Amino acid sequence: MSAGFALSLEHVRHSYGDKVAVADVSLAVRAGEIVALLGPSGCGKSTLLRLAAGLERPDAGKVAVGGRIVAGEGAFVPPERRGLSLVFQDYALFPHLDIAANVAFGLKGRPRGEIGAIVADLLGRIGLADRARAYPHMLSGGEQQRVALARALAPNPAVLLMDEPFSNLDQRLREGMRTETVRLLRERGAAAVLVTHDPDDALAAADRMALMRAGRLVQVGTPEEVFRAPADRFAARLFGEVAEVPAVIAGGRAWSALGAFPTPRLADGPGIVCVRRDAVTLADGPEAIGARVLATRFLGERRQLRLQVDGLETPIEVAIDRRLNAEPGGRVSITVDRADAFVFPA
Repeated sequence: MSAGFALSLEHVRHSYGDKVAVADVSLAVRAGEIVALLGPSGCGKSTLLRLAAGLERPDAGKVAVGGRIVAGEGAFVPPERRGLSLVFQDYALFPHLDIAANVAFGLKGRPRGEIGAIVADLLGRIGLADRARAYPHMLSGGEQQRVALARALAPNPAVLLMDEPFSNLDQRLREGMRTETVRLLRERGAAAVLVTHDPDDALAAADRMALMRAGRLVQVGTPEEVFRAPADRFAARLFGEVAEVPAVIAGGRAWSALGAFPTPRLADGPGIVCVRRDAVTLADGPEAIGARVLATRFLGERRQLRLQVDGLETPIEVAIDRRLNAEPGGRVSITVDRADAFVFPA
């Protein structure tokens, strides 16, 4: 797998004592590609990043950078000699160095003029050319994140590893920094691995996504593939709350209180229909289902409803257009968008 890839991990395993953090994971990243590792806290994604970086040794398997084995098969190359750069959640800027010196830190040994040109170019690209002599404590969180990104890109690494780089930013800054980070990575042609628990980060930034659970990869694909065709209930839940409705799979369809859904690849038996909250809308029609409104909540662009669907014991929560009217205690008719409903074995 390693040949032709910027980074590859093959059958990598790692444990902390009796706890298995990464279990037989294989993943490859192409040159110039951004891959997001998405999963809940404790699923092993940061450990996988540390194995790639050389901050941990794998118990088994191998890691290669640019086709060169850096861990496994009797080899272990230290982090500083792997041709990788890291961006941490807390940015890890040096408080006693100004911004220019922080960006230049990984360029030691190069001619002074070359260092100055690289630093000036990167500070210009991140919009901080006029803050070169400022210190980290004088910058906002978003500015510190940009400096950390510039420092990581300065040595022109083959692969950039990012561990929750946007988690300390508010929503507005987060969206801006995602866009800026992707732009810089594209300009530099660097491959990148982005560790995140936020599906919005992964959807907005990644060329491919790798979903992790309990130390294993659950699904790998483009953002649209993973979002539109989740491999299981866990994968479906990663992208937001879903209503999980009991069903009976028979004759290529799943029969439930929310209607019948095609299931050509599933064997007959009990099933679960997972419906995303915004897959339900208020509408009449031949496939409409009756429900009683238990509660409503205004959420800006959307209105959240808690519904008692006819024939379903447990209430479900859905999100509808805020302009649609539904009052607690009233009756409504609902329809489900089949593209945002997924059937899995129970």
